Amino acid sequence: MTFRCPPRSIIASFLHSLPSILPVAVVVVLAGLGELGKPSWAAVAVGLALLSLLYSPVEWFTTRYTLKDSGIECRKGLLFRSVRSLAWDAITSIEVKQDWSHRLLRLHEVSLTQASFEPALVLRGLDAPLVDELRRRVGGTSSEVVQPARVISTIYRADLGDLLVMSLVRGQVFLLGAAGLFSLWQFVDDLLPGGGALDIVGAVALWVQVMVAVAAGTVVGIGITVVKYHGFHVRLEDGLLTTSYGLIERRDRRFDPDAVLGVVVQRNIVERLLGRARLAVLTRDREAELEVNTVLPTLPRSTVEAVAREHFGDLAPPMLLTPERGLGKAALNLIALGTLVGLGTWALFATEAPWWVWPIVLLSLWLLPWWALAAYHTRFELDSPLITVRRNFIGERVTTIRSRSIRAVGTGIIGGGRRCAWTWITTYAGGPQRYWALGVGREDADGLRGLVLGADGTC
Repeated sequence: MTFRCPPRSIIASFLHSLPSILPVAVVVVLAGLGELGKPSWAAVAVGLALLSLLYSPVEWFTTRYTLKDSGIECRKGLLFRSVRSLAWDAITSIEVKQDWSHRLLRLHEVSLTQASFEPALVLRGLDAPLVDELRRRVGGTSSEVVQPARVISTIYRADLGDLLVMSLVRGQVFLLGAAGLFSLWQFVDDLLPGGGALDIVGAVALWVQVMVAVAAGTVVGIGITVVKYHGFHVRLEDGLLTTSYGLIERRDRRFDPDAVLGVVVQRNIVERLLGRARLAVLTRDREAELEVNTVLPTLPRSTVEAVAREHFGDLAPPMLLTPERGLGKAALNLIALGTLVGLGTWALFATEAPWWVWPIVLLSLWLLPWWALAAYHTRFELDSPLITVRRNFIGERVTTIRSRSIRAVGTGIIGGGRRCAWTWITTYAGGPQRYWALGVGREDADGLRGLVLGADGTC
C-alpha cells in the first residue's frame, strides 16, 4: 500500500506557518515602503512569501509512504532522494497530534517512535482512516482481518475543577500567567502613543497595580492551562494505556506496556498540603519528558496510589508515598534555603556589589544547597527486579525503575567510614539519567554494584 498524504494537507501546512510568516512579511513591507520608500524591500518580502508557499506543495508531491507487512517506508526528496524504513515491531509508541490547522481540516500528525527520545518518523497531514491503519499495523494486526469493536476502559477523565486545581498547585498560574501577562503588557505599551501604558498605570496606587497584576496573571495562567489540558482523558484501549488532551492542539499518545521501564509519583509542597500527587511513566522512547508521559496530572493521593497499583502493579513499591509527618521537615528545608538567599541578598546590598555579581551569588546560594540537601534526602531501595529512588526533600518524588535499566554505579568514600560519602547511579529509560545520594550504606552500595556486574562488589 503506497500513498501520499491528502492534498488538503498542503493547505494545513500553509495555515500552520501563516502566523509566523505574516507578521514578518508585514513588518518588512511597512519598513521598506514607509521608512526607505524602496519597493525592492517589498519585492524581497513577496519573494520569500512565494518561496514558502511553494515548499509545501513540493514536499507533498515528492513524499510517499509504503505500508508493508514488515514495516513502513518513507521516500522523499526531489534532487536528493532519501529512504527511511522502520519495522513495525521496533516501534515502541505512536503519538497522534492535531494543531488548530489540522483540526480545521480533519487531519492528524502521527509520530512513530523507537527506543529514542526523538520520533523516528513523523507523518503530517493524515486523515482518520490512515491513522487507524497505522495503529493496527503497530499493534500487530492487518486491515484484512475483521477487527472486533475496541474495548475502552476509562481510568480518569479531568473536568474543569480538576484543571483549575492543577493550574494552581503545579504553579502553572505563575509561570504561564506571568509570561502571558508580560507579553500582553509589552504589546499594549508599544501600541499606545506618547509614553504608552506606563504613564497611565503610573497614576494608579501601587497596591492596586499589584492586585490587578496578580488577578490578571491568575486568569491568564488558568486559561492557558485549561486550553492546553482540555479533555484530559486516560483510558485503556484494547489493553493499551492511552492519554489524550488539548483544545487547540490535540495530543493522543499510546504506551506499549513492554516499553514502560518505570513509574514516577511526585508532589510539590502545595500538593503535599492538599493531599494530592501526580503519576507519570518512564518509557524507552522518552528520556525525561514527564509532561508528555503524564498519566495522572494531580489527584488525591489515594486515587494516584490505587491507579499505580492497579495498572503498574509490577512497578509499584510496597510504600509509594511517605506519611505526612515529613511535612514539617520539608517546611524547614524551604525556610533554610530562603534564609540563605535572604542573607546573600543583604550581603550584596551591604557591599554594593556590581550587578553582574548578583545572579551568580544568588543562584549559587540557591542551587548548590538545593542539590546538596536533595541528595542528602535521597535514598536507594533495592527490591529485585526493581530499584526505587526516593527523594523526600521539599517536595517528594518516588521513581521506581526496572533494575535492568541501571547502566553504571559510582561511589566515594572518605577514610574508612561505614557509609559512602556519595553514591550515584545512571539509568537509561529513553535516555541517560543520573541520581545522587549522600550517606548511603556500603552494603547498599555493594548491592547496587551487583545489579550492574552480576555479583557483589566492594565499596
